[in-house]
Amino acid sequence: MEKKGFIEVLNSRTNRMMKLSLALLEDIEKNKDDRLNIEKAIKGLNRLLFIAHGDQDISVPFREAKDLYGWANKDITSFLEIPATGILSMQSIHLPEVILNSICY
Repeated sequence: MEKKGFIEVLNSRTNRMMKLSLALLEDIEKNKDDRLNIEKAIKGLNRLLFIAHGDQDISVPFREAKDLYGWANKDITSFLEIPATGILSMQSIHLPEVILNSICY
């Protein structure tokens, strides 16, 4: 087997192969419990946080957005669920709603 220095991963939304370097994967593995721990970062955040997510997103499951909100300080966090929406439809149909909510927050 030839060593390439990367692995290829299929992007399910675009159906294209993405190259991830082994150095990137090693960095993720090395820092997953500290610098790259999203739960830890959200729990330690002391700034306003606005989370907007479509409940039909196929790239990032809606449950993950709810997890972010679950970890966040509710006094400084706002969550907007965008119904019947995935990443592609949100770009055009719901963008004004998202912008208005983020500005008002």
